[in-house]
Amino acid sequence: MNVERVEVLPDLWRLGMKSSSEYVDHVNAYLLKTVEGWTLIDTGFPATSEDLVRALNDVTENHGVSEVILTHVHYDHTGGVKQVVQAFGSTVSLHSNEMKLIELTRRALNGHSTYLRAVGIEGEIYDTVRSFFARSLQLFPDSPRTFEDGEVIEGRTGRWKVVHTPGHTPGHICLYNEFNRVLISGDHLLPRETSNVPFYPIPGYAPFRSYLKSLLKVESLKPTLVLPAHGEHFSDVRSRVDYVFKHHEFRLREALESMNGWVDAVGIARGLTWSRGKFDELGPVDHWLAILEALSHAEFLVEVGLAERHRAGKIMYRALSQDVSRIEEELRKLRRSDPS
Repeated sequence: MNVERVEVLPDLWRLGMKSSSEYVDHVNAYLLKTVEGWTLIDTGFPATSEDLVRALNDVTENHGVSEVILTHVHYDHTGGVKQVVQAFGSTVSLHSNEMKLIELTRRALNGHSTYLRAVGIEGEIYDTVRSFFARSLQLFPDSPRTFEDGEVIEGRTGRWKVVHTPGHTPGHICLYNEFNRVLISGDHLLPRETSNVPFYPIPGYAPFRSYLKSLLKVESLKPTLVLPAHGEHFSDVRSRVDYVFKHHEFRLREALESMNGWVDAVGIARGLTWSRGKFDELGPVDHWLAILEALSHAEFLVEVGLAERHRAGKIMYRALSQDVSRIEEELRKLRRSDPS
């Protein structure tokens, strides 16, 4: 069976799934016993969905899953939704803002958006992104229940609160158990990787600033155990948040330096350091993710007055100042700000 089952706390199981056929090779889902039955947080890959259903039957002793909660709608978290619903008749819940991402994906796929072309997505990358969108739409749940920040799930070992943490996606959520000080963090906070912070053209949504404020929000909860969607559990949240802020400070510096004259998002992405290699050596999906992250950093630089944006068919950026000390100053202000 391709599902590793570990009871991390009484009535809380980690279900680890691996797949060599997927872009991401492993993901953790979590199974929580509530006063109303069993709740599954995320569903892993399409390739592991049948194994997941078997594991759920085993752990719940064939009592099934009454609800699926999605931390967000990326395919490695939604891959087993339809199989779980078919097997158990589960309801599916997600944050209301994820519906905006689903609608944006649908519009881009149906040709009602010029967004892909405007940010420089062309050729093989364009075809791959459209294929990726089509696959994602097939995995998205039908008619999910939506919730907001602060909703409470009554677990057998305490209450779990929904914590809205936008940034990785507009409606990303974590779940926090205040009594045990345990955070199920999804992709928001990871032990070794830094989450992709992509730009999406959603009115009023500033992904980079939202992501950093969301980090401060979960830090203020003071969890002593973090259960991530990728990697092993960890406890030192403050050190991890410090690291992520430093990582993005460096990335903002690189982005600003790359704006020496008008440049598009692809040009900015070429100027950034990527963990999987140089931009031009990345595969199509990594190209897409890199471009989205470059855009979110560029938009933040525009927001704080260090760069300007111009759009005449294609979106272009230009630095107004190379005063990199302003970047450190802006992040320091954010680090001290109220995370609410």
